[in-house]
Amino acid sequence: MQKIITTQGLTDGHYDAPDTNTAIHERIDNRLTACYRQYYGDDIHIAPALTYQVTDGQVTMIQLTYAIDNPTPERLENFREVCENFYCMLGFSINTDDVPCVFFRATDIYDMATLIHALDYLTVSLESILCPVDAALTPADAIFSP
Repeated sequence: MQKIITTQGLTDGHYDAPDTNTAIHERIDNRLTACYRQYYGDDIHIAPALTYQVTDGQVTMIQLTYAIDNPTPERLENFREVCENFYCMLGFSINTDDVPCVFFRATDIYDMATLIHALDYLTVSLESILCPVDAALTPADAIFSP
């Protein structure tokens, strides 16, 4: 399957533009921290970052990262579990190098589509990013149409 990918929808192609991260912060963070508090009875402060890589005009990786305050191995593991439950996605990981964080890295087109769908469901629109097309498919059959 050929990947036809556009960065339209990812803050107009600027990975460091604040709009997407602000939208995640405003529309998701309060609910995510409330879930953490409900499970673990502990307040937590989080800082989201959505980044992506483009290689030869194609998005090859999308990553959602959460840095948390006072990261301990137990808090990171608890937050990773809450993220998987909250987003209904398996595959969140913990990074203990440099800045400890919890992240979901999508390098496969279907993982990217899953992440985009989860964010879209939570009202952070990232339309028109993934459009797999081969000889039998048209853009109308795509996961997301451009």
